[in-house]
Amino acid sequence: MKIQVKLLEREPFMLEVRPEESVAIIKEMVYQYLRIPIEEQKLIFRGRILKDNETLQCCPQIADGSKLHLIMVTKKKHPLYNKVYEILRPHFSEKETQKILCLFMRKVYDSFRQLSLDDLERIARGELSKKSVHKPEKMIIDDVDQ
Repeated sequence: MKIQVKLLEREPFMLEVRPEESVAIIKEMVYQYLRIPIEEQKLIFRGRILKDNETLQCCPQIADGSKLHLIMVTKKKHPLYNKVYEILRPHFSEKETQKILCLFMRKVYDSFRQLSLDDLERIARGELSKKSVHKPEKMIIDDVDQ
């Protein structure tokens, strides 16, 4: 069957789905179409937020041509999280990506917690000194035709 998905201020688009498919699968389809991360998607039918583990059969009112409304719930993520997500997502499923990200971010935070203030100061000074050493010098270009 075909259902419409409508995002605020955008034209609705059609998805070909089977009644036994879960809302999570439909969110994956929406991700493929709009590139909106799955965890930021909420699908609503007749004022009710659909749960990821529900199938379309759980809502007998959803039929061919029904319209689901999509709202985006953005959660502020660390920029590192977002960048790693962009790198991983094309290669892994949403669930795998989230699991890898969770482990990765936990390791990053644990590593930072183990650093002392002296360690952080040493790292900062090292990076700052690299920047001052590697500043490009002004080049004087003589006119060759003189």
